[in-house]
Amino acid sequence: MDEAVFARSGYAMISRGYLYGNPTHSHAPVGKYAIGIAQEIVGPTMAAAGIPSLIFGLGTIYITYHIGRSLSGRFVGLISAVFLGTNAIVAQLAPTVWIDMPLVFFTALAAYALLRFQQRPEPSSRYVALAVGSTVLACATKLQGALLVVPLVLVLALISLEQRWRSKQVLRLVKNATLSGGIVLGLVYWPFLLAPHPTYYGGSSLPRIAHLIMDIPGLGNIAYAFGEAFAQNLGHIGAGHTVTVAGSQYQNPPFWTYLYWVVASGEYVVLLGIASALAFLSPKLRPNRSVKPVVICSILVFVPYVLMSIVSVKSHRYLVPYYPIIIPFAALAVFNVGRRISSLADFDSSWKRKTIVTIIALCVVGMTIPPSIATDSGYDDATEHISGEISPTDQDPVTVLSESPLPTKWHFGSRMTMNYSFNASKPVLYDIVGDSEADVVVRGLDRNRGVYRDSKRRISNGSACYVVYSPSKYAESNWRSNISNFVASHTESSTRIPVTSLSWDSTNNQNNTLVIARICNRSNIMN
Repeated sequence: MDEAVFARSGYAMISRGYLYGNPTHSHAPVGKYAIGIAQEIVGPTMAAAGIPSLIFGLGTIYITYHIGRSLSGRFVGLISAVFLGTNAIVAQLAPTVWIDMPLVFFTALAAYALLRFQQRPEPSSRYVALAVGSTVLACATKLQGALLVVPLVLVLALISLEQRWRSKQVLRLVKNATLSGGIVLGLVYWPFLLAPHPTYYGGSSLPRIAHLIMDIPGLGNIAYAFGEAFAQNLGHIGAGHTVTVAGSQYQNPPFWTYLYWVVASGEYVVLLGIASALAFLSPKLRPNRSVKPVVICSILVFVPYVLMSIVSVKSHRYLVPYYPIIIPFAALAVFNVGRRISSLADFDSSWKRKTIVTIIALCVVGMTIPPSIATDSGYDDATEHISGEISPTDQDPVTVLSESPLPTKWHFGSRMTMNYSFNASKPVLYDIVGDSEADVVVRGLDRNRGVYRDSKRRISNGSACYVVYSPSKYAESNWRSNISNFVASHTESSTRIPVTSLSWDSTNNQNNTLVIARICNRSNIMN
């Protein structure tokens, strides 16, 4: 579902100037800018929408090389890049139409800038601007990027204390950081100055002070953009999100969830990186040249990790932005093991030591490459299946009730999100056979209990012809399981489509099915 939402909202932002996206996925605009630009250039397709994520993924591999190089030279940097490029989750996320890979890229870029900044005897305006600018872009991609702010401030303070800079140097550092952050933030949000914001507030009544702020010409639009993203995401955090951990479902997963997911999904490189980061904090185990980089990278990893572990909403992919910082620790550990083996075997030459390290690294990579990295929501196949059964002789439109109407609408041909409301269940008509008449009407199945009652009425009287839903998702709650049972009791025939989801808990079934239930008799289609 998320991919269709981001593709639609990104395309609407760039091609139609509709900047406010969709309130069910109210994220900051940077990732959606990239998705929209790609579709404007190549065309409004899912493949085109996935190009930016792939580019950001390739760029992240390059930055990871430099992070590893900062820890212990080029060879460690090369191993780091190989480890990240062959990581199963990164490989799955890179081609998707999500905004996670841009967040990963900007997080890695901020870490690289801080590592280069600490190498300078004097405060470097260039690298502090890059570090702060990358952090702002991470925040302007996804609210999760705000977790970078705390470690960024800690690292800059630590470097200034360690370098014993004078007060004037510190003030100049603060000035450059503030100026660069403000410029980047202004560049991201200036289009909103000219785009009047909607009057829809997610069904909530805002206090008078909020209305006064949003009534300010130009600035009110930016306030609305910030407000919608923060309100939607904070509401999501407050409500929690149902996930499976160790075979049990949690609305507020426990503190150890991320570590469990890493172990359960067999991400041994990431686990080695976390363990090595902790081990290298000990002076006895840490390479001498890596004192400052190790401390900086550890702060950038463990501060957000603790904060994410406290927050109620958890997803395995939330840990991925820190992989470019975690994985170089694993590369450094592999390099040190290989060097010790070569020393014990009396291999003095540099190329022999590197050969041993390479063999060890390739063995680790071979154990972690997944057999398949494909993902498929099934909605493209579902819409294609239904379209194949549409006939030009049908006198009335065929009504389709969908559990997730947004991706269904996308694959039927609705490429934009222009109606800013929470009513994703609003009916949309499509001409499938090309006769300038509506052949399909897509409606939501159960956005709320009111929509559900309407859906039951349509199913009962035969005016709904198809229902597209996922039985496993409907089993998560009692009232939704009632829907699944009701649909099944009225189904004449059904088609099951395999679905491969982005789920990395080995106790959770990754291969679910999407069901197309035929409800009505095709010879008696009713409007």
